[in-house]
Amino acid sequence: MKLKTSILFLFFILFCLSCKKDKDVTAPTITISSPSESQQYNALDTVKVTITVEDETALKQIDITLTDYNKIPVLATKTIVPQDKKVTLTILYPLNDINLLSGTYYIWVKASDGINDQNTYRSINISAVPQVLKYIYIFSFGNSTTVHLLRQTPSGNPQHLFDINGDFSSSAASSKSQLIYSCGKTFGNLHAYNIADNLESWTIPVSSNPPFPYFDYIGCYNNILYVSFYDGYIRGYYNNGSPTITAITPSKAHPMKLCAGSNYLYADHENYSGTSRTFGVYYLTSGMLKQQITTDFQAVEIFEKDDDNVFIFANQSGQGIMELYSISGNGVWAPHTIPTGKINDVLQIDENNYIIAHQSGMYKYQYDNNSLTSYVLGINATSIKYNPTTSEIFASSGSEIMVYDYASHSLINTISVADSIMDFQLLYNRQ
Repeated sequence: MKLKTSILFLFFILFCLSCKKDKDVTAPTITISSPSESQQYNALDTVKVTITVEDETALKQIDITLTDYNKIPVLATKTIVPQDKKVTLTILYPLNDINLLSGTYYIWVKASDGINDQNTYRSINISAVPQVLKYIYIFSFGNSTTVHLLRQTPSGNPQHLFDINGDFSSSAASSKSQLIYSCGKTFGNLHAYNIADNLESWTIPVSSNPPFPYFDYIGCYNNILYVSFYDGYIRGYYNNGSPTITAITPSKAHPMKLCAGSNYLYADHENYSGTSRTFGVYYLTSGMLKQQITTDFQAVEIFEKDDDNVFIFANQSGQGIMELYSISGNGVWAPHTIPTGKINDVLQIDENNYIIAHQSGMYKYQYDNNSLTSYVLGINATSIKYNPTTSEIFASSGSEIMVYDYASHSLINTISVADSIMDFQLLYNRQ
């Protein structure tokens, strides 16, 4: 009996060793012949990828992907199903995203034999497509129930595209997605228009309850559209209209002006009753309220200056003010006074330079030396934008948009339309 048991045990050991010997533990090998290391390309070029892939048993799949410097995929994967266990292939891989920025990327080749995977990377350098202003979109007043949408090329004249039914609260643009947004207030929908065909890409219908508004404000940051609702919510939407975050605002208040930074979403809130207001900071990923303070001013624009400081340009009882909000301290202080009168709009050139559209003219504020100087006086601009590709300031007043050289402040051009301009957007060929 003992002999029989020993023989069975020996057969079991030999069987296990045989199974272990037959198990495939060798991954495929990958050799990249082209592109060469750090080879230079331009966005929208095509990369010719030549590889030799071999496995001792079989090849099931080969994937080729472009990744960023952190080896995160940024373009679609090309998949090849080999017909042999050794193949040499040349694949044309298009860099078909105009929004690719200049920098180092990797061609990532992954090969699988069905059990084992092998990954090989080849670095390439990509130069971005130069950013240029493509269109100027102008929203002008038709009547109480109609908004005119016009479009102009930098060298052309304004052309009427179509009318938008409803009232108007604000607009936004996404150069990355090539979308223009128009938002109603009390009885107008939120529309996302694809600029390629001027057709509606998606919409959020208004739930009308006059005299109360439904939408308060929209703003596009990092290709996400943030929408503030009178019912006390802030919602984010991807470029296809699918939702991202929902933030529940403080009780008894609804969000008005918004700004999304690197980690946080900032919002100025108006209370449903009384005169006090609330400035809130939300986590950008979850929409949860981090902290808030009570204020007595209405924000015109909000800008993240750095990781701990946020500029709030506001009006307080008809007088323009600027406040610098500290995230860590959860408080504000005024770095400089504003001339008598209210602020209409503000734009951020960079973390140090700001242009203020004041009812008496435009002023330039520089943080590093805490100076406020006259920029262009005598213009009551209601909306201002900056074109970094040409260093120009666009300022709308009445039915005109004046274009100024940023450095010299000199007037370069005037764009005139038939009706009062409510807002305008600059849209570029890429982000």
